[in-house]
Amino acid sequence: MARLLCIACLLVGASLVTATTTQQTPELRNDPRLPSKPGTKNWERLVGQQPTFSPRHSHATAVFKCPNTDNSTDASCLWLTGGYSESHRTWQGDVVENENADVWLSKDGATLTQVTELQGDFVQGVGNGDAKPGSYTAPWYSRYGHSLNALDVDGDGTADVLVLAGGFAPVPSNDVWLSTDGITWRFDGYAPWPKRAYHGATVKDGKLWIMGGSPLTNDVWSGSLVKDPAREVGYRLEWEQILQHNEAPWTPRARFCVVTLPTNSTEETSSLLLIGGLAHSEEGTPESDDGTRARNDVWKSSDGRNWRQVLPSTGEEMPWDARAFHACGTLTWPSLDEHSNQTLSRVYMTGGGYVGKRGNNVVTSLEAYTDTWYSADGAEWKRINYEEGSVHEDNLYSTSEWSETVIEERKIYRGKWGHSLEAFRVGSDNESESMTKGGVGPGLKDAYATATLPESIVKTDVAR
Repeated sequence: MARLLCIACLLVGASLVTATTTQQTPELRNDPRLPSKPGTKNWERLVGQQPTFSPRHSHATAVFKCPNTDNSTDASCLWLTGGYSESHRTWQGDVVENENADVWLSKDGATLTQVTELQGDFVQGVGNGDAKPGSYTAPWYSRYGHSLNALDVDGDGTADVLVLAGGFAPVPSNDVWLSTDGITWRFDGYAPWPKRAYHGATVKDGKLWIMGGSPLTNDVWSGSLVKDPAREVGYRLEWEQILQHNEAPWTPRARFCVVTLPTNSTEETSSLLLIGGLAHSEEGTPESDDGTRARNDVWKSSDGRNWRQVLPSTGEEMPWDARAFHACGTLTWPSLDEHSNQTLSRVYMTGGGYVGKRGNNVVTSLEAYTDTWYSADGAEWKRINYEEGSVHEDNLYSTSEWSETVIEERKIYRGKWGHSLEAFRVGSDNESESMTKGGVGPGLKDAYATATLPESIVKTDVAR
């Protein structure tokens, strides 16, 4: 059964959910009022073995091979690194911090296991040089707002290396770390791009693309993974600057989504899709009066250099509210036509919220959303959740069960932000799960899945 998974959300509490509807075709999600049958769900909590990762947000996740396995595509795990959580004592004992330097993995999206024998370059001044190798502390500094991506160096369809880059550690950073197994992490050096966090990162055409981030910028870089026998990890990244600051037509921003929309029946070539975010309008630009605020614009590029704004066929702005701290993922499945070898790809977007200037006021406490949207081309979007009733900023009912929580013995649905969304294929039976992990909102360390797609997404959230 295919599922969409949501893992942890920023709020209070934690849960994992998995959908159990009986229909499994993509059309099932075309009706925003689903589920229509009593007792059915769009999202169901995934309950795994305890303990699991601590509540957190602004962590980074990726799908990569499980440790101690060959390169079989049937042996993938969901990996989670770092993030911002409640204050805790570090390996130094007397030091208390909110950032994390831990690594977790899961084979099913429900049970996450902490890697307790982390190895690598424990170098003073570069990372946790005083930490003990072979423990639960990674060699890289504790951080949040970083990126984690899996790269395939030889193009065989199986990722060879995990790349962890940037983030607040606790200030913006540009250090890069590589791992071929998720356990041993090697320092790849400082990237030539300026230090940043809450940047966009995605993999397209075998390259790692880094763009934007905080401090607010809109530069674009690509990194190519090359083999290097002189390195202990066997690889290194070579970086190329594609666009300098302010060369891109989209305004400098952070905490946006950037995903790769694959080639399919509606797309001739794969494209970079940049969605929303917290953006700043420079003085002297037409948008300068907008100030720094969440946006609802979408930009598309096939090469990272030439960008165009994508608009709905109506020519108006996007149907979804401006947002930042949301999560996005791409799901691809075979065409419903059994005689066709084409594929269908959709970009899914969940949660996030509004923050920043609004008219003459400034929203300083993020107003979180409980909605879910998808698009096949970045231009036309369809909302695929339904909600009704409200108590302050909360809903009394929603088909986004990943937003469910209980406050004062009342079940309500509260928005999430700071979570992650991953397309995750579980096990060796070709079943796919869509998961979401961590974030801020209901379910601090929960995972939810939906059983309506042949391939699934995982969403991770955490609460403070």
